[in-house]
Amino acid sequence: MKTFQEKSVYIFVLFIVLSCGKNEVIIPDEVISPPEEITLSPSIEVYNKALLENNFVLAVEGRSQKSYLLNKTGQIVHEWNFEYVLGMDLELLPNGKLLGMFATTEPDFSIGGFGGIIRIFSTDGSINWEFNYASTNHLAHHDVEMLSNGNILFLA
Repeated sequence: MKTFQEKSVYIFVLFIVLSCGKNEVIIPDEVISPPEEITLSPSIEVYNKALLENNFVLAVEGRSQKSYLLNKTGQIVHEWNFEYVLGMDLELLPNGKLLGMFATTEPDFSIGGFGGIIRIFSTDGSINWEFNYASTNHLAHHDVEMLSNGNILFLA
């Protein structure tokens, strides 16, 4: 019988394998450069090696102020530390910027998710854009998406 930790590793690896999309994300060389060859650590098991691509995985610590870019061997190649706690969504955009929902420090009310602050970060970690949607009557939460025309769509 497998322990919870062993099952978690299998689920994480399965997520990595299944998350190999064909969409390319541009990460500037000054942020990170992809490894030349993939060498897996003994603690990582690959179920279908043919599905493993040499790209990156965005990992988010739920309800924290950190996020990581991992290579396929599970090594951290870049780390972000945010001013606010992450809300329910963070994504790496094709241009290498991050779009995310962040929690306000003192929301007036709480509903199924949390958030209130939407930010876009440049590759150097500086804030390119911010929108605060939190008051006594409304609160942005759960999901934020950048549309193909550059507009931002979020749930409130």
